[in-house]
Amino acid sequence: MTEPDVGVALGPCVLVVDQQVVARYADAAVDHNPIHFDDDAARRLGLPGAIAHGMISGALIGRLLAAELGPQWLRHGRLHLKFIRPVEVGSTVVARGWVTATDPVSVELRAETSSGVIAITATATLEASDRQP
Repeated sequence: MTEPDVGVALGPCVLVVDQQVVARYADAAVDHNPIHFDDDAARRLGLPGAIAHGMISGALIGRLLAAELGPQWLRHGRLHLKFIRPVEVGSTVVARGWVTATDPVSVELRAETSSGVIAITATATLEASDRQP
């Protein structure tokens, strides 16, 4: 893994969160809650319409880190997610990050919709001792 410099931007990593993505995630997570598929059910709970599972956006952040930081991230990275707002089904989600430190490697990240709704903020770390081959 090449050491990233402080201030280096990571990403973007983009995903259209359509019905197919939501259905595949629901099958994998065994989570078929109607708020993910039925606009009326979601609205009855005060949501704007059907919303994606939060971890779809969380996984997009993980995908970005794996692509940018490589296999050591997959083996030894640590990620803290804070869920801010739900993502409506049909939205495009963009994950981006910025390196804030190098020892340990620390990255501040966010996943937001193309319309600017911040869905998740996150902090990722990879300790120096974890970066050895």
